[in-house]
Amino acid sequence: MSRFVLPVRLPVASLTRVARFQVTDVFGRTFELGPTGDADDGWNLFGVTDTAEPRAVGGEQRTSPWFFLALVLPDALESQPVETVLMLRDEMANLAWAVEAFVSDDAGGILDRFGSSTMNQPAAGLAPAGIGRYRVDTVVPDHWFPLAPEPREDRESVVLRLVPLARRVGGEVTTLFPLGALLGGARSERGTGVWLHEEEVPRAGAAVVRTNEHARWHDGSVHTWTSRRKTTGGGEGSSGLRFDAVEPG
Repeated sequence: MSRFVLPVRLPVASLTRVARFQVTDVFGRTFELGPTGDADDGWNLFGVTDTAEPRAVGGEQRTSPWFFLALVLPDALESQPVETVLMLRDEMANLAWAVEAFVSDDAGGILDRFGSSTMNQPAAGLAPAGIGRYRVDTVVPDHWFPLAPEPREDRESVVLRLVPLARRVGGEVTTLFPLGALLGGARSERGTGVWLHEEEVPRAGAAVVRTNEHARWHDGSVHTWTSRRKTTGGGEGSSGLRFDAVEPG
């Protein structure tokens, strides 16, 4: 079978589809080909998935006939990270954690949460001095937020939902929430509305970085935006969270 490729010039940032296509052979006969994408039977790397279509028998959705020509920049000016969040597995606590490493303050500066972190005060000891001190739970930094496992409606997959953790600040128990934009969301005593799929936090962990970008388009206009990038983390971490712990007296 012979294959022919015909270039089509398209505008940038456009959605395009071929609704009708006719081919005339050397004998003068005309054939009308079907819409682009009709022959595709599932997901492909360079296609757009039509989420409105029902899933096929194999669990895949049909590829949309629309072609999206995305914006592409050869280069851009990128700032230093304005916010960094680490996603860690903590095997000792049997939890995953979202750790705010750096966030932006109200003045536009960068706040190092590791350097400014305070610990919540644990419960008072219950044992006499000299023979050990019992604590219900141990100290957790105030910029570590647990990602609690939560089953989905299908009861087969699990998501990790960010939930607030009660801290003792100034002798009073309070609920602290993330300060940055990456972990922001609708806040309540049950959580922030932030969740992610369990497989997004492997044993190696992950790092999500937010930066400011600046570029000039081909017409000379200047554009600035905020980008987010996910990279591989540096391995597991330890929050220090323990329950029913005994410390030396």
